[in-house]
Amino acid sequence: MNDDEAKLDPRLKECPLCGGAATLFVTKEHGIALVECSQCGLRRHDQNEAWAIENWNSRVGDEEPNLSLQDAKPAISLLQDLLETTSGMERVILKIIEVLESEAENE
Repeated sequence: MNDDEAKLDPRLKECPLCGGAATLFVTKEHGIALVECSQCGLRRHDQNEAWAIENWNSRVGDEEPNLSLQDAKPAISLLQDLLETTSGMERVILKIIEVLESEAENE
């Protein structure tokens, strides 16, 4: 890869395999980004710098953000609308609504 820009970036977490420092490479022409461990050589390619950083920093066990009832309401409304216009999926949609409402109430 002909890298136009390479830098150690403080936004990058350590390598998930060896704990080494990560370097971010970005091509100016296409904006394609590569994150590479300077110690073990583990690499991750992505379409742009932001995705490269986000995906490199993702780790198994990272918690998903908890949705509030306010966050769940649009999804519930959309599913209820879908239920009115879709046949054959009623049980599935009703179960999804039930689970979302139950989780929202348990907050």
